[in-house]
Amino acid sequence: MLAGTEAVAMNTQLWVCGYVLLAATLLNAQEVPAVRSENLENAVANRSLPFVDLLREAEAGNASAQYSVANAYGIGNVVPKNDAEAVRWWLQAARKGFAKAQNRMGFLYEHGMGVPRDYGEAVRWFSIVAEQKLPEAQYNLAQMYQHGEGVQRDDAHAIDLYGQAAAQGLASARNQLGWHIYVVMACRGMRLKPLTFSMSRQSRGSRPRKIIWE
Repeated sequence: MLAGTEAVAMNTQLWVCGYVLLAATLLNAQEVPAVRSENLENAVANRSLPFVDLLREAEAGNASAQYSVANAYGIGNVVPKNDAEAVRWWLQAARKGFAKAQNRMGFLYEHGMGVPRDYGEAVRWFSIVAEQKLPEAQYNLAQMYQHGEGVQRDDAHAIDLYGQAAAQGLASARNQLGWHIYVVMACRGMRLKPLTFSMSRQSRGSRPRKIIWE
């Protein structure tokens, strides 16, 4: 009888310990570790940070969080796609000086996505970011100068911007730089090896996408 009582007591203790362990595990699972602002973009992409917490950071004025919230709305992979909300948050981050958001605003104005198409405004945003040495913005601004959109056409300035972006390793800028060098050499009557390139349709027409030297 005593042995049976001891067995019941031991089972009760094991059950209580198991319940406490389970409760602790559940509580820990509900805790979200703090995420540094520079990692917010990766956090939302990997869904390791709940969107509600990311939104709270954005509303508190964190530019990186605002950019990530905009991306979430723009892509629609964490929350339902909402272009208006995406533009609103991109603009807030851009006004705080977040370079990627500023470059995005330039792209939106260039293509009329979520905002009226305005090449002048696109150039303004691209210029702000190009001064911060963001290679994608340097490339985008070079495109505007190359095609005379929002600014007077200036091939020399376009080549300079392509060169700056290419120096930072941007492949598309290296391709464009190579294309311009090829054209200049051709205009000077220099003998050249055959050059082939593929074309891609873009909103402003066909442009070289990939340069292949043979």
